[in-house]
Amino acid sequence: MLATVTELDARTPGGIPSDEEIRAQAVIEDVSAFVSDLVDADTAETWDNEGAPGSVVAVVCAAAGRALVNPYQHASVTEGNFTWRADNTSGVWLTNDEKATVRRAAGIPGWASVEIEHHYGFVRYPVDEMLGS
Repeated sequence: MLATVTELDARTPGGIPSDEEIRAQAVIEDVSAFVSDLVDADTAETWDNEGAPGSVVAVVCAAAGRALVNPYQHASVTEGNFTWRADNTSGVWLTNDEKATVRRAAGIPGWASVEIEHHYGFVRYPVDEMLGS
C-alpha cells in the first residue's frame, strides 16, 4: 500500500470515524493499485516496500478521500443554493494532474521521441535529449 489509514485520516476534515477504517483501508488499497499500474513494476515494488514519495502519498490520499466522501457515486448534490458536481463518479479514479504527479515521481518524462518524415526518410528527434533531460 502506498499510504496508510493514518495518513488519510490526517487529511480528512474531522478524521475518519472508527467504523469506516476498514472501508478506508480497502479504498487505499484500490487507489494504490491504480497508482502502481501507472509506473513500472520495479518502481511499484520499491514504493510498496520502502514507502512512496510524499507527492504519491498525497495523490493516493486525495483519490481515496473522494471515494470515501462519495460512496454511492452521486454525480451531483444540491443543498439550498449550493450545488456540488463531479465529472467522474465511477468509484476510484485519478485526475490527469494526479496521474502526471505519479509519473513525475517515478521519473517518467512527460514527453517522448518524435519521428518526422522528411523527403529522404524518417529522422528521429529525441525530445528528452533536445531538452537536456
